[in-house]
Amino acid sequence: MSDLPDPARRAGAVKNAIGLRRLLLVIDDAWELDAARLLRCGGPHCCHLLTTRNQELARAFAGPTHTLAVPTLAAGPAFDLLCALAPEACAADPPQAQRLAAAVGGLPLALELVGGYLAAPERTYFADLRHEALTAVSDPAGRLALACQRLGSDGAPVTLEQTLALSLADLPAPAVDAFHALGAFAAKPAAFDRPAAEAVSGADGRVLALLISRNLVERVGDEEVGREGDGEGLALHQVLADFARTRTLPEAIARHRQHYLALVNEDRGDWQRIEAVYPQLLHAWQRQTELAPDDETLVTLADALNRYHLLRGLRRDELQWLEQALRVVQHKQDQRETARLLNNIGAVYDDLGEKEQALAYYEQALPLQRQVGHRWGEATTRYNMAMVHMALGNLDAAVAELEQVVAIDEAVGHPDLESDRA
Repeated sequence: MSDLPDPARRAGAVKNAIGLRRLLLVIDDAWELDAARLLRCGGPHCCHLLTTRNQELARAFAGPTHTLAVPTLAAGPAFDLLCALAPEACAADPPQAQRLAAAVGGLPLALELVGGYLAAPERTYFADLRHEALTAVSDPAGRLALACQRLGSDGAPVTLEQTLALSLADLPAPAVDAFHALGAFAAKPAAFDRPAAEAVSGADGRVLALLISRNLVERVGDEEVGREGDGEGLALHQVLADFARTRTLPEAIARHRQHYLALVNEDRGDWQRIEAVYPQLLHAWQRQTELAPDDETLVTLADALNRYHLLRGLRRDELQWLEQALRVVQHKQDQRETARLLNNIGAVYDDLGEKEQALAYYEQALPLQRQVGHRWGEATTRYNMAMVHMALGNLDAAVAELEQVVAIDEAVGHPDLESDRA
């Protein structure tokens, strides 16, 4: 066979050798249509099974009615496969192993690479080495760097990142740029709609359709993005999101944040609409805390989501957002904003029933309110302190604070004067 230099003649020789035998010929991991067609060299009694990530190639090879999308593994089977591949590591820390299986989204190739890494003898003999190995592959960069032998790679190991890059190899530059820009989105199970994808990536529907055809972007149900009947729900597989983020530009991350922040600001009380995109907002907040923890954008996000957190009872989430915002304004030495956020954090602890903690934050806010001369803010904080003292049974302290509130209301002409007197 090697004496035949022409691929077509080699295919003919294989077909002649097969003759009338009944065989199933598997053409695995195809990336080029011409090569796949050359390998379709069975006789009249043969069947051909082709696997590929390229939907366009699959349809051209077999026709639309003979193509089948194979789903990734569900959580249970994915964890079972990882346990079968690396039993010692999974037994060392089952919860972390489960999180790892979820992090790769049930992708068999990724599970195989991770399992092979964890099962290496030098990582299984001692408990501390097993834990170190689990930690190493919990990092997306570590997973993308895992390598294996691949057919056609001339014996050189090929990393997971290099394998995924094959899906981008012959795409036009705008499609490649759009894919990496989509790395700004939260991965599955979060989803996003077409307008969001276009706003963040700058791509049009044709480019997005091309990415879908390469299985780089998935279509999901309308209900997963809070829309009805438009069929434009999209999602990124976890491993593909990790790959996309290796080249996601800061501008795309900013556009993602701005898109969802604008949606919230259209109506901060529309909790149902916000809830549908909250995974993306949470992702935007997390990315901002990682990339620019002292940026005032974190204050803007906390303020924008304040009402949603209140309406949905997500007070612990709100505490995290407010405490991060507090660190931002303290870093900038903004006393007025520091006082406001201390008061707001106190109010959250108050609602959670943690009265002593609430009082501690109010007591930090009060001198700052007085220092910057924010009398209305001082009145609000003193009123909040009075309510906490009352709840704790400190009636004398509560009355003293309320008297101060009335005095401030009289001095500044506060609209709540009469109710505070009552």
